Amino acid sequence: MRNRAHAVALHTSCRLYHLVMPLYPAALRREFGADMKDVFELQIRGACERHGFAGLARVWLGIIRDVIQSSLPDEIEWQSVLVPVLSLAGSFVLFALFFVTNGLAKSCIK
Repeated sequence: MRNRAHAVALHTSCRLYHLVMPLYPAALRREFGADMKDVFELQIRGACERHGFAGLARVWLGIIRDVIQSSLPDEIEWQSVLVPVLSLAGSFVLFALFFVTNGLAKSCIK
């Protein structure tokens, strides 16, 4: 069951990262987009294998921080935005984990 949960979490994370990519600057995406996706997949897979869902959450928090730093204008101090955004992101990660585990539990009951 754990392997199935990890597989679903990895697949979901890769799909979500695809949705997050437009938040990065266009020039960055054009030059490094394919590499960014590959590195994310390797990073999320390794973190999930070594640390489970805690590792997955850590990678996502890093991604959120990276998106904030790269997409906000330099004039805005991203530190003042970080706490509310991380709070929202943490809630999102917890909701996503609940959704994944709830879906797995329902599929195992059938």
